[in-house]
Amino acid sequence: MDFIRQRLGERSMPTGRAYRLKTAALAIERTGSRRSTVNLSKNEILYVSSWSLPDDPRMISIRWKDRQLAMFASDLQRRGEEITN
Repeated sequence: MDFIRQRLGERSMPTGRAYRLKTAALAIERTGSRRSTVNLSKNEILYVSSWSLPDDPRMISIRWKDRQLAMFASDLQRRGEEITN
């Protein structure tokens, strides 16, 4: 998975890629000014919405079960595998 290296070198990476988690991971959900953690189980499917967030470029925006969450790009790199057709 070299999307992290590409992301650091390019600002306009395609979104909508799907990933399956190989191990459990944490994500962050924002509701107004409140933040809470969300436990994502092994084998969950995530979709990348955005490759960086304005307040922290290390974070990516993901969609999971109709919820918009954030997680570290490095976590997705280590814990996920891209789903290709």
